[in-house]
Amino acid sequence: MKKVSIKDVARHAEVSYANASAVLNGKVKQLSIDEEIIKRVQQVAKDLGYIPNPIATSLKSGKSRTIALVVDDISSPIFSGVAGIIEAEARKFNYAVICCSTGKHPESGKKVLRLLEQRHIDGYIIVPFKELVEDIQALQKSQKPVVLVNQYIKTPSPIAYVITDEYADIHEGVLFLASKGYERIGLITVEEESTYQLNGYRDALHTTKLPFRKKYMKRLPGGLEEAEMERQIRQFLKTVKDLQALLLVSEKIAITGLNALKALQIQVPEDMAVLCYADHLLFQLHEPSISIMRPPVEEMALHAIQLLIRQLSDPAHVPSATHRYALRSRLIIRDSA
Repeated sequence: MKKVSIKDVARHAEVSYANASAVLNGKVKQLSIDEEIIKRVQQVAKDLGYIPNPIATSLKSGKSRTIALVVDDISSPIFSGVAGIIEAEARKFNYAVICCSTGKHPESGKKVLRLLEQRHIDGYIIVPFKELVEDIQALQKSQKPVVLVNQYIKTPSPIAYVITDEYADIHEGVLFLASKGYERIGLITVEEESTYQLNGYRDALHTTKLPFRKKYMKRLPGGLEEAEMERQIRQFLKTVKDLQALLLVSEKIAITGLNALKALQIQVPEDMAVLCYADHLLFQLHEPSISIMRPPVEEMALHAIQLLIRQLSDPAHVPSATHRYALRSRLIIRDSA
């Protein structure tokens, strides 16, 4: 079935193309179009089933009423929770949401942002990584509102962000493990994201008067495939044999770490207590069930979309310290620690 065009509406309404276009694009005031013509064009458009072309409309207005949610892993269960909340909140303000994944690969991330820019996206919610700094800065220079979520990267211009308070969360996790009587507590995390985590880990050990030993930490390179990550975690566990408890940071590290423990026949919690700084249904179903620090996913999503809508509603709005959130995770104690 042929799509109805503005030209079709103009012909059936017996008006000029210019008048039909003005009515259908909300520009009747500029041309002082008669009320009778407006009503006739609107009725004919309704009768013919005319649907505006969103791409053409965005090219003319520079606005698409579309928000981009750019995440690192679209397969993560956390993503579905974030996306659902953002979509529901955006709909209240007549915005649609496009969801994309970078796979946490620099070239893929840059390509995704370039493609989105060509689609005249109005605003961006991005799970960033350091290789995207220049691309995010380019969006800011082109006056596109941006909110970072889950990770923070420093940009030359002020930027809104919603993250977890990694320092406080890791600090609490180590204090919890120490309170259970564990003295030799290990930490496995990703090297490029670990500054606040390591500070929280080190300070918690100091608070509890436990020794800080570098050999109890494993900082994995970013972007590792699952097999290589498990190999490195296994090697770490084989080398450091006196650990009593393990804090696994991130969903991927937690799942891979649990697989490594099983492969090495290290019993949880008899041989090794485990606390995961992540949430996944598998942790609840695991035998034994895994204690976690649950990230405030719903709260992060809500803050992120509200910050973005605020910028979209006021183009002159500049993010300040009041538009940056570091939220706390929740300790959920189960059988693994």
